[in-house]
Amino acid sequence: DIVIHLAALIDVRESVLNPNLYHDINVNGTLNILDSCIKNHVSKIIFTSSAAVYGNPMYLPIDEKHPLNPLSPYGASKAASELYISAYHYSYNIDAVIFRLFNVYGYGQSSKYAGVIKIFMENALKNRPLEIFGDGFQTRDFIYVEDVIDAIVKSMKMDIDFNIFNIGSGKSLSINSLAKIFSKILDRELKIIHSKPRKGDIRHSYANIDKAKKILGWVPKTSIEDGLRRMLEKYVKESLDS
Repeated sequence: DIVIHLAALIDVRESVLNPNLYHDINVNGTLNILDSCIKNHVSKIIFTSSAAVYGNPMYLPIDEKHPLNPLSPYGASKAASELYISAYHYSYNIDAVIFRLFNVYGYGQSSKYAGVIKIFMENALKNRPLEIFGDGFQTRDFIYVEDVIDAIVKSMKMDIDFNIFNIGSGKSLSINSLAKIFSKILDRELKIIHSKPRKGDIRHSYANIDKAKKILGWVPKTSIEDGLRRMLEKYVKESLDS
């Protein structure tokens, strides 16, 4: 049997306000799952961690050997969960795969935990301005949710005793460029407003995904433009159905 552990609280700013909650849910929750895996003789656990474990990158692109330096209680909770999974692997002989996800996007994201793409999409469809924090030249690595699922499925089918993989597009995209892509797919100019930079936001981030390509045979298939078009189609269909 295989357990795929996706559950977590994921709001960075909420974690700063309530670090104990994030430790309890994310770290203790992972421990509870690990204990249940051992008791029920589960052969493998697949865990979705986060690029937040890296903190501000010392170099780009970020590979899996990059030091862990989380800047938030959320990132720390993911790093701690990774360490417990590693310890359980070596102590109890359970196979484990850890995926460090970069900026995942796709239809159905919770509004509470929405990233910049979901927020841009909602505002654009409601003719509201797109708010960019800072100058907009900060970069992120956006990966479509279906590509993440593909990586998880591939890891389920492979004999891996323990390994850690970055899952991203392997490309950097500025927030300004993201806003331009939204204008392109909607075929109209969108109003942009720039607000003060948010404290704690990293400047640049993108993943080295060579390891996942080599070992899993995984490559992301969805371009940012195609992914946004798919999201848009589903949101438009949802609004028509309602």
